[in-house]
Parts: sequence; structure tokens; C-alpha cells
Amino acid sequence: RAYAQQSKGDFDAATRDYQAAIKEFPAHLGAHVALAEVFVKAGKTEEAKAAFASALETFPDSPLIYNNRGMFLQQQNMHEEAVQDFTAALKNDANYYTSYTNRGFSLVQLGNPTAAVIDYNESLKRNPNQAEVYRLKASANLAQGKADEAIADYQQMVKMDPKRAVAKAELGFAQFFA
Repeated sequence: RAYAQQSKGDFDAATRDYQAAIKEFPAHLGAHVALAEVFVKAGKTEEAKAAFASALETFPDSPLIYNNRGMFLQQQNMHEEAVQDFTAALKNDANYYTSYTNRGFSLVQLGNPTAAVIDYNESLKRNPNQAEVYRLKASANLAQGKADEAIADYQQMVKMDPKRAVAKAELGFAQFFA
């Protein structure tokens, strides 16, 4: 019911139901994660922070919660803190490839595209079927002046998603840049 209310945009009702679910079953991971996400969607920053903290108290080793809080922190332009959460997620599960991708994004925002490329490669090593990660990696390579590497990444993205016009446009930009 809480999910249905959330989908309708009734965040107050969804919050009450998720809180009731957590009270009834404190180890319900989905309710903890969804409660934090409802607060994020409702623009209740402090409540979201508290919900993520509470979820991590209950599930201190959950890469999902660390990753999701990291994405929330990215939205707040708190990239250093986000990197810490993505790193914690990876400490708990080194194969949680989305945290490599997300940490790479924050590293680019912090002005470190070299480290970002390393993370994007780690993400792709664990799941090579991520066209969007090739785009992010290509952009980080361009930021370093590595046009040939960027072109190769954009070509892989186009190969994986040939109907995506933006992919072809970005490939063309990289070729022009070269």
C-alpha cells in the first residue's frame, strides 16, 4: 500500500505506512530503503538523512543503503561524502558495480577524472553491458585530453545502443575534438 501511495505522490500516507511496516517488522530492508526514498522525493532532506542513518543502524553492512545514500548526497552536491558512502558500499560488496559507477561520477565532479576512469573500468569489468558507463568513461577521458580512448568508449556505446542519437552525436564530438 505504501508503494502505491508513493506512486500516486501521496508521500505523507506512504511515510506513515512505511513507518508502520518498520515498527511491525524492524528488519524489513525494503521499508527502510523506501522510507528514505520517500523523504528524498518529498524534498525532506533532514528526514531523509535520518532515515538513511536509521537504515544503516539496522543494516550496517548493506551496500544498497550506502549506495542509495551516496546518490542522495550527490543530489545535495556533497560529493566527498558521497564518495565515502560508495566506498563503504564497495567495502561491503566489492562486486556492487553501481557503486563504482556512482563513485566515478562524484570523482569527476570533484575534479578527478583519472580516478573516475578507474572506477568506470571496475564497473564495466563486473557488468560490461552498461552503455551509459561507457559514455561517462568517455567523458572522463575527454576531460583528460585522451580523445582516442574517449572515441573507443563512445564507439562501444554506439555499438551497444545503435538507435541512441545522442550516442552518435557524442561520438562525433569526440572525433571532432581529436
